[in-house]
Amino acid sequence: MEGFPDTFKMSFRSIYSAIAGGAPSAPLFATARDGHAEVAVCEAIMKSHAARAWTPVAR
Repeated sequence: MEGFPDTFKMSFRSIYSAIAGGAPSAPLFATARDGHAEVAVCEAIMKSHAARAWTPVAR
């Protein structure tokens, strides 16, 4: 990762700080909630393709 030697270090620092309770209220990394939202979008895309129609994203 040329140009970004500390990317992983800073990412883990941010995650570990959040776990320890010392992170800001808005995390700088993807959370489990973000992952859940992404999966919901992907599932809606697959249903939409199968139905050949617009499909709402379940939350």
